[in-house]
Amino acid sequence: MGEKQRFRVFFAWDFAREEAWINRMSGDKGLQLRRVGFCRYVFEEGEKGAYRYRLELLRRVPEDDAEKQYLRTVQAEEVCRNGDWGYYRLPAAQGSFAAYSCAASKLRYLQKLYRWYLAFGAAVYLALILDMTAFQGLPLSAPHAIALGALLLLALGYTVGLTRFYLTLRRLKETAAEERRS
Repeated sequence: MGEKQRFRVFFAWDFAREEAWINRMSGDKGLQLRRVGFCRYVFEEGEKGAYRYRLELLRRVPEDDAEKQYLRTVQAEEVCRNGDWGYYRLPAAQGSFAAYSCAASKLRYLQKLYRWYLAFGAAVYLALILDMTAFQGLPLSAPHAIALGALLLLALGYTVGLTRFYLTLRRLKETAAEERRS
């Protein structure tokens, strides 16, 4: 059984998409996660659907002990860690992970990142505005057109990311409110 590498970009707010992708790799292709690095996933060939995977935020606060206890109770195996995230798996025959989540801690984690992301976006838009005003009325040279195009693409990508990030935060806020009520 050989190893296979896959390269994918997932942002911090895409943890649910990342988890779903890893589970599809196991279920559809029989690729079982071994290691995770920056945009790099190493899988081992195996039986299709042998495991179910779960991503968990490792940087926790004391009230998250219930989730850690849950992972011990279901005897989830830690596959690897990458930054603030742990990758866990259960044999599929054992069932799947319960819908347990601590949305409050994920929300706190992402809200800090969101502030940094907003600052980055302000810098991108400021650079775009400065560029457009500084060169207003001047002929557009090829190098400047390329730089301006790259800046516009960066601004567009940032805007799409900001929208997805905001929607994830909103969903986590709703989930955290539901968790507090129950």
